Amino acid sequence: NLTKILSFLAIQKVISENKEDLQAGSLDVEYFAQQIAGATTFASPLLMGKNMLDDLEERTEARLKDPIVPGSITFPIPALSSFLEGGKIPPGSLCYWMGATGGGKSMALIYVAKEAAFLDKCNVLYITAELTENLVKQRLDSCITGIPTIEIRNKANRVREIYKKSASYSAIASRIQVVEVPMGTTTTSEIHAIIERLEKVKGFVTNVLVIDYADVLAASKRQKEFRHNLVAIYTELKELARNKNIVVWTASQFNAEGTKESLKESGNITTTHGNESSAKAHYADMIIGIARTKDEIDNGAARLIIVKNRIGGGQGFTLKVFPDLSRARLFTGRSENMGHVDVEKPIEGLEVIDEDSDTKLRLVRAKSFQEVYGD
Repeated sequence: NLTKILSFLAIQKVISENKEDLQAGSLDVEYFAQQIAGATTFASPLLMGKNMLDDLEERTEARLKDPIVPGSITFPIPALSSFLEGGKIPPGSLCYWMGATGGGKSMALIYVAKEAAFLDKCNVLYITAELTENLVKQRLDSCITGIPTIEIRNKANRVREIYKKSASYSAIASRIQVVEVPMGTTTTSEIHAIIERLEKVKGFVTNVLVIDYADVLAASKRQKEFRHNLVAIYTELKELARNKNIVVWTASQFNAEGTKESLKESGNITTTHGNESSAKAHYADMIIGIARTKDEIDNGAARLIIVKNRIGGGQGFTLKVFPDLSRARLFTGRSENMGHVDVEKPIEGLEVIDEDSDTKLRLVRAKSFQEVYGD
């Protein structure tokens, strides 16, 4: 805001100095434009970039030192992450899930938040504008501990016990900050302020920002039409991702046509199927569609579709998954019903203890489910 004020004053000064020429109609427009540009350069310096050859050694050294861009987060679905360099999403990226109402968008956001805190040890700021803070925490507790959402309240002591007894689970929970904000009035500028305040007051440096969800935020500068507001919101979120060097995840609903396509087994989901405005897709680096036919809903299945991916490729690639909505988890294959597993029997496949000094391969005795997970 300070640079905006100083720029305004600088422009005002140039106009004042050229007042007589402006009134007389004898203003040298090109010279005037140069004066304006020069007056505001101190506030917004002109960037001249770098020549490709001049920084060849510098960028080569940086790439060899860090093959994966520092600050990147793992995309926790292997079949889809194969389309990304190192399976990771680089900082500065804006990604969102797209699906029908009740199609699992919030569940997917919970899942990526938990996985970022678990796999990459990232600090995750979860902004909820649609659901209450308590409901989001209930879903996160379920996703982390594996206790179904509807049982979290009745098993409150068990949830607490899991966190208290497991350093790993406690660490995951400590890395996720949930903030409930008003729907329809919260702007990206206010979210930026929350990020800054958390860092200053609590030392919580945000690596991943999850917003549930962007379409119910407000543009920093109100637009006349709702669709223009949406485009402004997504533009601002992309800028926030770049300025703070973080990954931003959010979600958006299908429009009516997109919902129809998602109900078809071979429906063609594209960026035009975003609710209200397809233009917001221009600012996204990755869009994953969630599609479910009636049969898939009945059988606990869904399809994840790469709608857009400018970080890698695979546009149009479809993956069958079996989401566990009761625990906000995604699976790429059917999970075994624990009722059918002998928890006291060692898991087959890793029974031999051996270590090869040449390959550093080590096979250890398999433990039973009970030894690993307890009750």
